[in-house]
Amino acid sequence: NDMLKPYVRVPEIYLIKVNKKLSSYSFTINTYEEGLELIKKAGKVIIKPISAGKGKGVHIVSYEEQGFKKDNSPIEEKELMKILKKEDNWFISEYLHQDKFSNSLYKETANTIRLITIKDLETGRFKVLFAVQRIGTSGTIPVDNGSKGALVANINLENGELSEARSLHSLDVHWVHPDSNAAIKGERVPNWDKIKRDIVALASKFPYLNFIAWDILITEAGMAIIEAKTSSG
Repeated sequence: NDMLKPYVRVPEIYLIKVNKKLSSYSFTINTYEEGLELIKKAGKVIIKPISAGKGKGVHIVSYEEQGFKKDNSPIEEKELMKILKKEDNWFISEYLHQDKFSNSLYKETANTIRLITIKDLETGRFKVLFAVQRIGTSGTIPVDNGSKGALVANINLENGELSEARSLHSLDVHWVHPDSNAAIKGERVPNWDKIKRDIVALASKFPYLNFIAWDILITEAGMAIIEAKTSSG
C-alpha cells in the first residue's frame, strides 16, 4: 500500500491489528471503541485479514442510523466488537465505490479486473500479458474472487471487450449475469487503452518485479489498485 501510494489511488488503511495490538497510520486509535467510532464516521469500510487470500475473511461493514451491518446483514455493536477483539492480524480500509460500468455488472460486489504485467527481459519493457473481469454473484457476496465461485470473463487485450463468463465451480457458460441478468459477453471496459497505458507505467515504477498480478477497481475518478501480487491463481 505504501509503495503504491505515491503513484496511484489505493484504499486508505484506517486501522491494523497485528499480534493483538492496534495501530494506525493516520489516526490516533488505541481502543476498539475508537475503532468502532471510526467506522461510524467512515460509514462503510472493508475488513480483511492481512495474510489470507482468495477472498477469505473479507467483510464489508457499514453504519447507518439503524446501526451496523456486516455484509448487508444487521449486526449488534457488541457482536462486532467481539469479532474485532477475537480475530487477529486484520486491517480496516477505506471502501472505494466502483464506476457505473462495474456496478452495472453486479452491484452487490466490487467487480475487479485481474491484470498481469510482465517484463521483457531482453528489452526491459513492461507489457500487459493477460486480463480478466471478475464479477461477483449472490453466492460470493461481498467478494468477486474466482476461488469463491465468482464469474470470470476474459478481456480482449486489444479493445477491452468481455467474453462470456465462467466459474471454477461449474461448467455453465454465462452470456448474461445469472442474478442481475446484466449483459456480459460483448460489453467493453471503458477507457481500456488508458488503463493499459497507466498500468504499464505503474509496473515500470517497480523494475525489479518481472511479474505483477494487479487487482484493479475502476472508480469514477479512474483506476485504483486494491492489491498487487507476484503470483496469480
